[in-house]
Amino acid sequence: MSQMIFINLPVTDLGGSIAFYEGIGATREPKFSNEAAAMMVISETIHVMLLTHPFYSGFTAKPIANAHATSQVFLCLSRDSREAVDEIVARCEGRGVIANANDNAPGQIVVSGDVEVLRESAADFKAAGARVMDLPVGGAFHSALMAEGARAFAPLLDAAPFADARVPLVSNFTATPGRDAATLKAALHPQITGRVRWRESVEAMVAAGADTFVEVGPGKVLSGLVQRCTKGRPVTVLNVEDPASLEKTLEAIEGRGQRAEGRG
Repeated sequence: MSQMIFINLPVTDLGGSIAFYEGIGATREPKFSNEAAAMMVISETIHVMLLTHPFYSGFTAKPIANAHATSQVFLCLSRDSREAVDEIVARCEGRGVIANANDNAPGQIVVSGDVEVLRESAADFKAAGARVMDLPVGGAFHSALMAEGARAFAPLLDAAPFADARVPLVSNFTATPGRDAATLKAALHPQITGRVRWRESVEAMVAAGADTFVEVGPGKVLSGLVQRCTKGRPVTVLNVEDPASLEKTLEAIEGRGQRAEGRG
């Protein structure tokens, strides 16, 4: 018998949450849904119960976290050397949880951990010449404080089917390309608590011959980071966040293809 996984998730907007899950391919099970809850079927073995806050509160005495009202903090540092940041982090670890969470680009490294530890450690980074700014977020992502979430995610990841990739995929945890399904899945387990090696991932793609990067989703944060990582190199950075930008991106890619054929 297959292991069944049920996730109970408090939501503020039940209708909007149902629409979101339906949008990513889940289906609603009417038998276990009402005005206060909805069961979303992800697969035969994975189900998500969306519960309104009053209904969810009937199962636990713990308060429901509100990411808009309570947050943990990232420190964003203007330091070129990841090793220099690692040295300072190691000196500050005696104060509590602190981690070098994101190596985003030259001159931008993000540190995650306990709020008070980060605020106390900011002085150490400033003394080393770094410019420091707070990044208010809903959790201490990519640090040991995410261990409980990683443990909860593990059975979902293990149950999800993976196939070998048709094109090389670069894990931002290992910063190496790969196609093997087991290897790609294995890299996702430590990714929640481990460092995001974004700069190295971009460098690995450039080394493999990538010359066009397309960011899909709202905003251009990743596009900006790619541009910083590839400064001075002949690469094109595009983004898709609406129909107009999709059309623009397709035209740019088609134009590059035609120019390449002309040179051939």
